[in-house]
Amino acid sequence: MLAGKPRQVGRQSWWIYGLVWMPDGASLIYSGSTAEASQSLWRENVRNGKEPERLELAGAGALYPAINFKAGRLTFTRTLRNANIWRLERGGAPTPFLTSSALDRAPQYSPDGRRIAFESSRQVANFAVWVANADGTGAAQITNIGSPWSGTPRWSPDGRWLAFDARGKDGGWDVWVVEASGSSPRQLTHGPADNVVPSWSRDGSSIYFASKRSGRLEIWRIPAGGGTAMQVTRSGGHTAFESTDGKTLYYTLSEDGAEGLYAKLLPDGEERHVLKEGVAARGFAVVSDGVYYLHARGQGSYEIRFQEFAGGQTRVIGDIDRGLSFGLAVSPDRKTFLFSKYTDGGSDLMLVENFR
Repeated sequence: MLAGKPRQVGRQSWWIYGLVWMPDGASLIYSGSTAEASQSLWRENVRNGKEPERLELAGAGALYPAINFKAGRLTFTRTLRNANIWRLERGGAPTPFLTSSALDRAPQYSPDGRRIAFESSRQVANFAVWVANADGTGAAQITNIGSPWSGTPRWSPDGRWLAFDARGKDGGWDVWVVEASGSSPRQLTHGPADNVVPSWSRDGSSIYFASKRSGRLEIWRIPAGGGTAMQVTRSGGHTAFESTDGKTLYYTLSEDGAEGLYAKLLPDGEERHVLKEGVAARGFAVVSDGVYYLHARGQGSYEIRFQEFAGGQTRVIGDIDRGLSFGLAVSPDRKTFLFSKYTDGGSDLMLVENFR
């Protein structure tokens, strides 16, 4: 029986799904990821301390490696997941809109309704922020900051800037801003905890985000030009948007939104429960007379609903089947709705011959 003091081999803040020794005992092959869509096979040299090498031959979505030493064969599973952005015209049925073989989600209309920002894993399985025309043409990658995952884009009120969250090499998340053309990316927050899911104040002067820097997820606010962040909520907070007049903040307490929607008069009003129905997939949009939101009707079945501020009446805008991914966007004229849902899934068993 062998005994010895354990030591850390890798320092990446990655999710590990299976590992196996190479025959010489000098390196490990494992599946690691800093983002759900970028699960890849890596070779870690346990003797020289060098950075791990990505095995490009395995591609994206590679999990659970196994090696037949004598035959020189590497096997692994490859996950297949695809999410597309769908469009619903008021009074119609949902149809595919922004589609690819990757994950496309978290759509947001620009204030003038002429462009759509979204997050996508089209960039060699890493998430980045993309922008397309309102008709779905001209999709172009906007962020390229060396992050394995940049997403949750939000337009500034003047349409010139996008706020987004991004994961750093240390595994932590922070809020960034970038010009809508892709120029001048700038990191806005710098820890001390994960800072995610940004949104702009209606006057464009500041950006809200969720952070655990107080010990649990709360909504914080930071000047758009940088500076000191101030805590806004005290009873929890995750996804937040200001009212159109900038006087009220609407937010969920958690990512799944099961507790519904809360509101707080700014700057220091009482936090109150305004919608007790669950808000699914970070999906809600605040307009002048109410709020549109995604609601789970049953297993694998969803609705886009609208609740009026005056009187609290709720009506169904449209139905959605199958699993939702993140985000809901409403066009400025309120005639078109965008959302993301998973359309394919599964896995394949892969084999690499003559692996050394």
